[in-house]
Amino acid sequence: MASEVGADYTQLQNLLKAQKYKEANQETDRIMLFVARREKEGWLDIKTMDIFPCQDLRTIDQLWLQNSNGRFGFSVQKEIYNRKGKSWVNFAEQVEWKNRLEWKEMMFEIRAPKGHLPRTMINLWAGDSIWGGFLDLRWGGVP
Repeated sequence: MASEVGADYTQLQNLLKAQKYKEANQETDRIMLFVARREKEGWLDIKTMDIFPCQDLRTIDQLWLQNSNGRFGFSVQKEIYNRKGKSWVNFAEQVEWKNRLEWKEMMFEIRAPKGHLPRTMINLWAGDSIWGGFLDLRWGGVP
């Protein structure tokens, strides 16, 4: 599995194959922090997201896609985000992360809504400007 920075995706692949989506979501966070060299901080800022390696983003996305029958992954989320007019609020409602009044409990199973996972520290807190920018800028460079 390709990585521009030497990330090991074996554990993520194994968790996804076993449909252990909660653990896979946590592993996705861990890997993204490693790839971005932000393990100490524990979160990704917009500067870091702007330079996040496309190859690693592609690898993470492909693992989620392949192990969810195309239901989960950043590319699925980007498609929904674009379809919802690039509105983070509308996107979050579509994938059932929240309704108009409150955040909803996560569903870590294959029957979760399309695009529900992964839910990383990027898309959990970012909102339109940061998370949408991450998808637009970084995903634009990923064929």
